[in-house]
Amino acid sequence: MELLAVMIFFIAIILIVIKIYPSLKKREEEQQPTTSPTSQAPTAPATAKKFPVGTVIGVITVIVVIVVIASVVSNYDGPAEKVISKNSRNFVLVFEDKFNQEENRNWIVKSGNWAMENGELSGEKNQCAGMWVILEKKFPGDVILEFDAYTDENNPSAGIECTIGTDYNPDIGYTFAFGGNSNTKTSILRNNYFMDENKNELVRPGKIYHIKAQRIGGDISLFVDGKRVAHFYDPNPLNGRSYSTVGLKSVWGRPKVHFDNVRVYTNQ
Repeated sequence: MELLAVMIFFIAIILIVIKIYPSLKKREEEQQPTTSPTSQAPTAPATAKKFPVGTVIGVITVIVVIVVIASVVSNYDGPAEKVISKNSRNFVLVFEDKFNQEENRNWIVKSGNWAMENGELSGEKNQCAGMWVILEKKFPGDVILEFDAYTDENNPSAGIECTIGTDYNPDIGYTFAFGGNSNTKTSILRNNYFMDENKNELVRPGKIYHIKAQRIGGDISLFVDGKRVAHFYDPNPLNGRSYSTVGLKSVWGRPKVHFDNVRVYTNQ
């Protein structure tokens, strides 16, 4: 809104200048002395040179255009940020699970061993695969997935991961890996290809983290405790019915990785 106000202000100045320019030009012409072709005008004393009105107006217009362009560039945050600022305020909570029930039919186990205990959803990998559990409900449009999670203190290699993609393969779609690759880097993958990496943000065993993963238009972002730790802009986002499943995941989840307070928001 601030940028729009600045642009409107400068456009108004340009329109005013264009409106008054003809009258200023006419007045300038009327003030010019006329001489008879048969008489010699007396020599006038030297005076300071005046710039034509048109030149002054042209300079002002150029300055205004430069200021407007500079304002646009300084306020441009990239395509993803524009999507976030436009749409995130419209999101509503459509699913929540605090794992307080003894039996939970919201989730489908795809791999690993999962159980609800002490008000948490805990998972550990088996000997042959990682662990992945998906939510039965589908979210084909823009979606934000939030949850709390931590790893056991004697499990320094475990990461905390989640997915937004298909219901048959965790690697197809988006994978948000906090402490992925044996807790050596945090990253976002698109169809199993690394799109952004951050080696400074890793999981500390035993610490509870608040995780947020989002797919909003082409903005694909991962937040940990309110800080964006990985991000990329996808010009061809994976969405629709084929990529409408959210899931919780870990690869090195033995001992256990614990999840709680899962929330899903959409703007549809």
